[in-house]
Amino acid sequence: MSDPTVFALAVLAVLATPGPTNTLMAVAGATEGVSRGLKLIPAEVAGYVTSISLLIFIFQPVVAALPLAATVLRIGCGSYLAILALTIWRASNRDAGQASLVSFQRVFITTLLNPKSLIFAFQIFPTGGIRLILSFLGAFALLCVAAAILALIPRIARPPFTRLPTMLASGAVVIAAVGLVVNELVS
Repeated sequence: MSDPTVFALAVLAVLATPGPTNTLMAVAGATEGVSRGLKLIPAEVAGYVTSISLLIFIFQPVVAALPLAATVLRIGCGSYLAILALTIWRASNRDAGQASLVSFQRVFITTLLNPKSLIFAFQIFPTGGIRLILSFLGAFALLCVAAAILALIPRIARPPFTRLPTMLASGAVVIAAVGLVVNELVS
């Protein structure tokens, strides 16, 4: 997909789809305010750019030569999402005054292992030389920042979410469900 307009629309459509990173960002924004969500955007961008780069430059040739590698990637991503969903579900039963559940590191790792990266790398990003891919990675990073900021706008007018256990339990269910659905879509 080397048409920049089609690429941008496809990227924004996938980024807007609920997923594990979106859920963590929503939990952070709803429980700790928009400023916290803004501080996590670099973790999201870095996670996606790192993941997509690894998938395109290292794993794509491996998957082409050994199709079983794609299954291993999906199982690894799905396993992490299951652990993350369980962690967040358990946190919904704890005291709301505990330290933040959504850290820079957790957003980075969740995004790094987000099954959406498989869709970006293997379906949306163009095939071609390194210069073409790097230019699309730069455009992707800008689209990712724009999408994250747009997703936080509705939260600006609202105070932080006060029913933390409900929010965390809902987030855990969304992460588990989306992980299963996206895993099926990329298989």
